[in-house]
Amino acid sequence: MGYEVHDGVCIDIDECNQTSPCDSTSSNCINMNGTYECVCKDGYQKDKSTGICLACQDGMYGKNCSKLCQCSPAMCNKTTGCQSPCENSGFTGADCDENVNECQINGICGAANCNDTHGSYYCYCPQWFQLMGSNTNIKCSVIDACQYNVTDGGTQLVNGTCVNNGVCKNGTNLAAPGTFACECAPGFDGKFCEHDIDECLSNNCDLKTQHCVDQINGFYCACNPGVSGPGCNFFGTVVFYLVVIFHLIVTSLYFLGTVFTSRCR
Repeated sequence: MGYEVHDGVCIDIDECNQTSPCDSTSSNCINMNGTYECVCKDGYQKDKSTGICLACQDGMYGKNCSKLCQCSPAMCNKTTGCQSPCENSGFTGADCDENVNECQINGICGAANCNDTHGSYYCYCPQWFQLMGSNTNIKCSVIDACQYNVTDGGTQLVNGTCVNNGVCKNGTNLAAPGTFACECAPGFDGKFCEHDIDECLSNNCDLKTQHCVDQINGFYCACNPGVSGPGCNFFGTVVFYLVVIFHLIVTSLYFLGTVFTSRCR
């Protein structure tokens, strides 16, 4: 127990990493050769019969509860000792009515900006950055403009949703954070790929017999009314009947002319 065989050699098992045998609230696990030990945190002491780390009795504090508070038990912090009645309240003074400017505490917001408020404070980042981390390890990271809403001239723009199958590309230039660009699918343009490109503006249709019909990333030439056939070179049924009528008239005139000539003879 406490060891494992590896390539014929006994290797110590780090029980602290494998099983977390100690109560993390009251103790720290210390790995030892072939075993481990639960060492009580400040404000706790080990019970001799059970080996469990128990909180200090009232009025005692520190490592193994070895120190006596020189104040009333109600004001005794079991970890650090006597504390001010205003502690952690955001105020100070005899009546706890004076605001504490927490922003004057070095590094309280890490790499972010600090804003003091009445009885408290908050950390914030410049525009286009977001808070990351916690405690004094706070930092400001540039936002992914494809995942967050940004404003452009006071109007909120919803990014990450480039329309018409466009793909959002996050800007990487830290000199201009919050930037993004939509990579548009063929046939579209615009900041959000919202504009369908009108290919009819540069078409090759014969406007005498055809008109252009715009499509996504393309166009086709449709025949004008009364025109049909390949290349729109057949002038439909109206022209057809006009040709037939004309042919009948010519034929009739020819027949009448023949009859009239015969009678005159």
